[in-house]
Amino acid sequence: MNEESEFQRLFHELQPLLRRFLIARFGNEADADDVVQDALVKLHQVAQTEKIENPKALAFSIARNLGRLRREVFNAEWFSTINQAQTVIRKGLKQYNHVRPHQALNMRPPIPETLIESGP
Repeated sequence: MNEESEFQRLFHELQPLLRRFLIARFGNEADADDVVQDALVKLHQVAQTEKIENPKALAFSIARNLGRLRREVFNAEWFSTINQAQTVIRKGLKQYNHVRPHQALNMRPPIPETLIESGP
């Protein structure tokens, strides 16, 4: 999945599938659309650094996990300010993206700390 045209084809294939999947989970089109976009961006980031055996399965896994994270954060926290909400969400995303192992990635996080340290 190295070429942009291949990813664009995959994007057009996965976007409606992920959207239906997430609307069924959230019951809300706006939330589903946000998570679809985030999941496809994350899939693209992972594809830039490694070969993905099953991009469709990984996309659904990412979408499911992002949806779960979104629900947990928004359902578990009452925020006093926007800054407080952003801080909690940023911490949750860092845990999800940089620490928590993902089964679809052979128990590695999507963005290992080594990639961040070497940076672009």
